[in-house]
Amino acid sequence: MLDAQGPRGSRRGVSRLELVTVVVLLVLSLGLRLTGLQRFVANDEIRWTCRSIQFREALRRREWADTLRVGHPGVVTTWLGAAFIPRNVPEAELICRASEGGMELDKIGAAPEERTRRIAMLGQLLFQGRIGVSLFTWLSIFVVYLLVRTVWGPEIGLLSLGLIALDPFYLALSRVLHIDAVLTSLMTVSVLSLLASLRRPESSVCRSGLLLLSGSVGGLAMLQKSPALFVALFAALLLIGDAWRRGRSPQVWSRAGGELFLWALAAVIVYVALWPAMWSDPRGTIQRVLDTAVGYAGQGHEQGNYFLGRPVGDPGWGYYPVALLFRMSPLVLLGLIAVVFWIARGGELEERRFDVAALLVYSILFGVLMSLGAKKFDRYLLPVFPPIGIAAAVGLLEMAEAGKLVFKRIFNHSLRRWGHLTITVIVVVLQVALVLPHYPHYLTWYNPLLGGVRQARNAIVVGWGEGYEQAAAYLNAKSNAEKLRVAVPTFAAFAPLFSGETQPVSDFSTWQTDYVVFYLAQVQRQHDASLMERYFSNPRVQPEYTVVLHGVEYAWIYPNTDYLQPLKYIEKHSRPSQDLLLVNADSVLSRNYHGELEMREFRSHSSPKQVAELLDHL
Repeated sequence: MLDAQGPRGSRRGVSRLELVTVVVLLVLSLGLRLTGLQRFVANDEIRWTCRSIQFREALRRREWADTLRVGHPGVVTTWLGAAFIPRNVPEAELICRASEGGMELDKIGAAPEERTRRIAMLGQLLFQGRIGVSLFTWLSIFVVYLLVRTVWGPEIGLLSLGLIALDPFYLALSRVLHIDAVLTSLMTVSVLSLLASLRRPESSVCRSGLLLLSGSVGGLAMLQKSPALFVALFAALLLIGDAWRRGRSPQVWSRAGGELFLWALAAVIVYVALWPAMWSDPRGTIQRVLDTAVGYAGQGHEQGNYFLGRPVGDPGWGYYPVALLFRMSPLVLLGLIAVVFWIARGGELEERRFDVAALLVYSILFGVLMSLGAKKFDRYLLPVFPPIGIAAAVGLLEMAEAGKLVFKRIFNHSLRRWGHLTITVIVVVLQVALVLPHYPHYLTWYNPLLGGVRQARNAIVVGWGEGYEQAAAYLNAKSNAEKLRVAVPTFAAFAPLFSGETQPVSDFSTWQTDYVVFYLAQVQRQHDASLMERYFSNPRVQPEYTVVLHGVEYAWIYPNTDYLQPLKYIEKHSRPSQDLLLVNADSVLSRNYHGELEMREFRSHSSPKQVAELLDHL
């Protein structure tokens, strides 16, 4: 399939069949990314909606320091959000300011109706912001294809395009207004550009251009999230490794040092130029980013974690290998096994083996880096998925070539028609068959070889907001939905979808809350133990409604029935011709009383004057 000079056909023009295949894959990938974006809300997205809005306002007012919204720092996501979130909503900036950047959404209005309306409006803005992330990751996939084709040729380019564009985990996170999919796209383009530059003649314009592209995109990745500093370390390691292979002469080392300097210079220029906070206070900005990175490394998630059947603070070194296996496509797993054997076998094509090994080393080292921190989630490992997808494509094609040779020896018949396009079509069909059943909740996809989501829930945290829309739809269908108060564990993921009043589960009240919702990730980590003991773990209490996704219960809705006993007492002892029912209008009792007594209502936030007027009237 390959000759000793590099990928066979890497300098060939694009055939019509290849062009059609690429277009079909890109259109399919774009459709999967853009359809159904309004179906659910992930836990942190409202915060990124507000950060994007406030970032845009800071730009408009030229208050450069205020473009530092959070220490991640997530600058590229806020740029994308600012570009795609509608501008003609002046109330949005006021809401984001009142809610501390989306951190305190339950405090953005005096009345419940006002809070509900405002949160729903933020949700609609969020759905528009998602388009920016979806388009950005999609365009990045096309750039990745071009770079892979440059390094490995059209065969690997097409197959890796199919594996990456339709990767379930990458696809799922490409559809939310968040950090990780954008970070993954940038880090992958940076590493591949550097690899492509090393395959060009020294001192050539193309080599320098690819090197500058790698550094510039690496700088963008660092603007997105502090772990992207790893790209700079890997660039140094890759240049040193390439120099070592090419003879270790003073000229070679000097050339490598110059290229590393050029890479770093491009990264620094982009980092400063595209983040206005660096213009006003570069030292303070960098210090905050570093403080956030160190804080994440030293402390676990404030809500805890879950690993192998029990709640934990830091799940330890075993977490990411387990998470990787659950999130990896079976085709990628198969290709990785094949490529490891191919590398170990050695032989010709040393340069190609070096490139593939570089991607594997990159993935392993990044996994080690992320394992050093106490805060761990499966999405933090997303940047390794495109590189291992490319390596898997090499393994799958090598395995296919070996299979054709074996078939010819056994049956004395050549399978010439089973070329790389046939293999690509098979892979794409299998990937689509794996992905489509999970629309629009691609996050519910887990490796079926390991038991899918049914087994994943016993190993890692499952659920990032998917399924809440079904719980909200069930409650919205009730005749008095606008008057209902519902307590949920993840306020920002549920409130934009619910037409009534949403409360944090910590504010659950026996006299005020109509329903309490439990969510799978909350149950795994054993949050709100007393409330769980009262409802979820109580065999005498059954949920009114359960959300089931792919055979797994994700959310449980329990009604608050504490008002039933007082209602029975009132019905038994009241005298309709003589008694009057005085009740708090905010209470669940008030919303459920339909008896014969005349009812007068007051509110818990009524002023002394209003109370006096009510008493005078009575």
